[in-house]
Amino acid sequence: MSTLRPAEIHIWTARLPSNIPPDLESTLSPEECCRAARFCFASHRLAYIFAHAVLRGVLSRYLTCHPRDVRFASNSFGKPFLDAMSGDRGLQFNLSHAGDLVVVALCVGQRIGVDVEEVRAIESLLEIADAHFTRSEREFIFSQEPQERRRAFFRIWTRKEAYVKAVGNGLSIPLNSFDTVLSSRQHGRVFDSCTHSVEPPAWQVMDVQMPWGYVAAIGVETGVDELVYFEL
Repeated sequence: MSTLRPAEIHIWTARLPSNIPPDLESTLSPEECCRAARFCFASHRLAYIFAHAVLRGVLSRYLTCHPRDVRFASNSFGKPFLDAMSGDRGLQFNLSHAGDLVVVALCVGQRIGVDVEEVRAIESLLEIADAHFTRSEREFIFSQEPQERRRAFFRIWTRKEAYVKAVGNGLSIPLNSFDTVLSSRQHGRVFDSCTHSVEPPAWQVMDVQMPWGYVAAIGVETGVDELVYFEL
């Protein structure tokens, strides 16, 4: 059984194998299997199955149950959370996957979001930054050396997505309505108030360590003492 201390965040990572065990889909719910079947490309379907099987496997370590017995519900914006029947013990989680990497972030009693992105070429980088980033975020990206701008772009993007996912209000939050630039001395960025949720706690966004070629960030209601990393 895995345990979480208050104000501790656990970050789990897993790499998509070249051959996924054929029985992995049996750990998913019928609803998840239906979603998987709707993907047009086999690679996308397998990535979905693997990511959600990883999530169930990680959660089962904390809930001391079989992965297929983990039960989910979701809020009106579609953010999943543990159903009371799972005996959630205040466990909060979020899932993200990109390329061949799956990331699950967990904590107790605080809403959390995580986003991971594969650092890759993107032709519309400037247009996306103009449409969704603040002025200081754009200045941060284009102050970097040309070979580092792509990575800086995804740093900003993951911070924004992690925060939006943590709040749980979906696309109702404009991405250019909050700033995520960190100074070299900052461990994370704290928003003193949140105009995007009914209850305005302080929120914190911070980068998390990832394998080379990926960047990731978490957003969480403040109170983070330690990040603990695990690999599957």
